[in-house]
Parts: sequence; C-alpha cells; structure tokens
Amino acid sequence: MNDTPILRTPAAAEFLGVSTSTLEKWRVTGLGPRFVKIGARLVGYDQADLDAFRNSLVRLASTSGSNRERRRRARAEEPRLAP
Repeated sequence: MNDTPILRTPAAAEFLGVSTSTLEKWRVTGLGPRFVKIGARLVGYDQADLDAFRNSLVRLASTSGSNRERRRRARAEEPRLAP
C-alpha cells in the first residue's frame, strides 16, 4: 500500500456511489475493490484501490464485455502473499 488514506466502508461506498450493503456484498463475493482488514472486525479501503476499481468499471461501449469477468481475471493475475 502507499500513502493514500484508508476509508471505512461508509465513506468508500459513498465514493463509489453505492450503498454500504452493496459494497459489503461485493466484498463477500470477491467482486468489489481490494480491502484491508483492520483488526478482527474493521475493514478499510485504500483510496488508490478504490480509484483503480472505479477505473476498471469504465466501458467504451455497452457491448465491450463483462466488467465482472475482467475483474475476476485481474484478481487471478495478482500475486498472492504466502500465508
């Protein structure tokens, strides 16, 4: 992560223009932006990750393919941290 601010779920949802419940569902299903676990119960979103997620939703045409599939492929290509 870089020096961008960490936003809690309500602020991140407002930034993306969705409800907090939508953002929470995206988090559970793995379709939303990357998030950070802060302690046992708190979740935060790096501003840079929110920007990248929002930019991934930009489409050139209504037939330019599935954003969901594009995000799924991008996540599969991300390096994974060893446990």
